[in-house]
Amino acid sequence: MAKMELELPSTVSVKEARLLLVVKLYETQRLSLGKAAELAGYSVQAFAELLVRYGVDLYRYPPDELEDEALRWIEERRPVAETPPVPPRRRTARLTSVETCSATR
Repeated sequence: MAKMELELPSTVSVKEARLLLVVKLYETQRLSLGKAAELAGYSVQAFAELLVRYGVDLYRYPPDELEDEALRWIEERRPVAETPPVPPRRRTARLTSVETCSATR
């Protein structure tokens, strides 16, 4: 791994500069989430929360892939023995004689 030496203004700490660099490298898809978290010195979960704070998308799915993934996720969680809903019963008329008609359920 390459090393870099950089002079920072007094208003920027080494930790902050490192974090900002790693966030940008993740955002531009130069680092994986795990590697970026490691280089920044955070757990994956903590680094993911920081990405959200910085407005960086955690998941980079094209819209069509995101829709496919969401549908697959829903299908995987649907109960196996799910029964379709029973449609409401329709009222029908039954002819009881030639002249009268009564409605039944």
